[in-house]
Amino acid sequence: MKPFNFTLIVFLLFSITVSAQSNYKPGYIINAQNDTVKGFVDYKEWGRNPKQVLFKTTTANLPQKITTSVANGFGVDGLEYYNRAVVKVSTSPVEIAKLSRGIDTTYITDTVFLKVIVSGNKLTFYKLTTDIKPVFYISDKQAKEITALNQYIYLSSESGELIKANPYTNQLLSLAETLQPDNKNLYASIDQTKYDEGELTRIIVKLNGSVSQQTVINNLGSRFFIGVVGLSNKLKFSGASGPFSDGKSATSFSPAVSAGIDFFTNKNTRAMIVRLEGMVSITSYKIGEPQGGSTPARSLNFKQLSASIIPQILYNFYSTEKLKVFANAGIGVNYYHYNKYFYTISDADFINSKEGFPEFENFQVIIPLSVGVEFNERVQIYSGYIIPTTLTNYISWGAKITAIQAGVRYLFK
Repeated sequence: MKPFNFTLIVFLLFSITVSAQSNYKPGYIINAQNDTVKGFVDYKEWGRNPKQVLFKTTTANLPQKITTSVANGFGVDGLEYYNRAVVKVSTSPVEIAKLSRGIDTTYITDTVFLKVIVSGNKLTFYKLTTDIKPVFYISDKQAKEITALNQYIYLSSESGELIKANPYTNQLLSLAETLQPDNKNLYASIDQTKYDEGELTRIIVKLNGSVSQQTVINNLGSRFFIGVVGLSNKLKFSGASGPFSDGKSATSFSPAVSAGIDFFTNKNTRAMIVRLEGMVSITSYKIGEPQGGSTPARSLNFKQLSASIIPQILYNFYSTEKLKVFANAGIGVNYYHYNKYFYTISDADFINSKEGFPEFENFQVIIPLSVGVEFNERVQIYSGYIIPTTLTNYISWGAKITAIQAGVRYLFK
């Protein structure tokens, strides 16, 4: 079975068999009578605010579906908290291709679970992620009214220029005048604050004042890793007019070292990870064909230093604290450096060597796919396949490299 087909099958099998994995964590719900019911919440990596969650009062009980019609909120202890609210949700687009001519302030009224980002003695800061965009909300502990912090992006009806209207800035300045009237530096910071969760969080924390009297929920995280890799590289020539016969190939085995950083969209679940990995390897190729009839013997020996930068998306299809099963894919760039090499043609009467032929590319786009397992959040063992990529730029013939890899990574917590 071809490595690419094997990898694809593993991707599909894991997506089918373990995508429904439950992950019950200690938590609670607040029922319609505002009573807190302790139990266990099926904790997921919610890309958007959940419309329903599964809840058990004990691990042995059957789960209940909890929605905004039966609960005023829920929480996963120490991880995430959601409050039910009836809010105005902006529906104006943010994608450039969908922007309106002139400001679009349309909204819908919806009942949702708002995610708590900051809970302080004065203000609570919430986030709602919709299919269109993230929308942020704020509530005053005294007024107890939840208000949207809106930004509108649109095109000028006259010139078509991109415009950002930021009413949230005036809302925050008004709160600063009430809550922190003597903090002039805060006013300047608000003027420069982008419509971004991290930047808005820092402003809300300053508006609340005492750090000890507020809770900030931040699910983002990262870790570093290092690794060693074994590579099986196959160099294959194609085309009848090339330096070697059509289909001639050579396989070379080489070690590599890697290092990088993982960014968690949710450091608690770690289901989806954005990975940036660098890799360095040195590969020696030796390819030749003996003399046959009127065709002379041909040979080529060269060394290739490869340095790669590979952004990737990794997804843990099965995940526990001790064992995770993952698949990842990416698209990266290889930089190649070659030694001084010669292509040699010879027979009984002559030897002819041509320096630097074939001329190989110095940059190459690669697409790696891999699957693996992770143990105790410390060690990953994986295997993968790099889709064939062209190494030459000739019209009538070419050379491609395919790679199979297996490796081990050590993860730093």
